[in-house]
Amino acid sequence: ADEVLTSDGTDIAWAAAGGANFDTAITINDSGNDADFRVEGVGAENALFVQGSDGNVGIGTAAPATLLEIEGASGTDGSTAPTLQINSTTSGSSFDVNAEMGKIIFSTDDGSSSGGKPTIAAVYESTTGGTIGLAFSTVTGGSFAERVRIDGLNGNVGIGTASPVNNGGWAGLTLNGSTGGQIDFQDDGTSMGVIYSGTWGLFVGATSSKY
Repeated sequence: ADEVLTSDGTDIAWAAAGGANFDTAITINDSGNDADFRVEGVGAENALFVQGSDGNVGIGTAAPATLLEIEGASGTDGSTAPTLQINSTTSGSSFDVNAEMGKIIFSTDDGSSSGGKPTIAAVYESTTGGTIGLAFSTVTGGSFAERVRIDGLNGNVGIGTASPVNNGGWAGLTLNGSTGGQIDFQDDGTSMGVIYSGTWGLFVGATSSKY
């Protein structure tokens, strides 16, 4: 019969799988020795691996070089590429536009970016949930704001706006700022030409100033 490790908070013992009790915490390698922890799966020698020397976690690898490393064979056609998936279990017939479906957050403990954290988020762009875009947000001086949006409908890109202009089947780039938009062309850090827009119109020139 299958057996599992159980703990009553003091001792660890083997017990029949059907009577296992995990109501208490289980600590492995409490003394902090340089001892690896590994779980195998069908055809997966390192389905889960915790490196004793530094605590790095590997999925598919016994030598994780970072806090988390995922390794697997992608196949020559990419059909089995190692994949990290974020899945929302919410289902329904009506979603709030711009509501986040899932996101990656970049955080720091120093407190200098209080007020928000840089994020990459998948956002609903239709009430049916069938159109999902990507929003990139940053923080400066405690102020959090979305900076770039890739819309889910046509892949158009907005900088400074969450609503890039969509004109039929045209690929679009929308620049929106408090005083207009700007594209700067540089050669090794030196501005060689610019395109500016504002309330006064459009300026194209071989200078870094629109005046």
